[in-house]
Amino acid sequence: VIVMIPLLTLLTLLFTVCAHFTTFDKQQEQEDMSVPGGLSEERPAGPKIQEIADKVRPEAELLGGRTFSEYIAVKYRSQVVAGVNYFISVKIGDDEYCHLRVFQNLQQGVELTAVQFNKTVDDPIEYF
Repeated sequence: VIVMIPLLTLLTLLFTVCAHFTTFDKQQEQEDMSVPGGLSEERPAGPKIQEIADKVRPEAELLGGRTFSEYIAVKYRSQVVAGVNYFISVKIGDDEYCHLRVFQNLQQGVELTAVQFNKTVDDPIEYF
């Protein structure tokens, strides 16, 4: 029994640490989500948003009628639906930006659903 107490204490500590990191990850995911149906605040785009934008680059270039000299996700907003709509501001050239609306379904597949060209870095991201 004396040997079990330190082991139990160690297991409890390990569980607490794992639960903390799992909770942290869930909080980060929830911060990316808005109230269902509404748009989140604008946020800086990170690697996850860049990855989503990269998946639809060929379609965006096709709709834009050219190959973009740059393709850097700068900022975004999200909308929870039956999946997530991402509204992403992407730098596509010197002082050239476009806004993408990308739908990510519940199976994590993505689809470009709309694009707005002739945007600037200062243009707010709004529903379109």
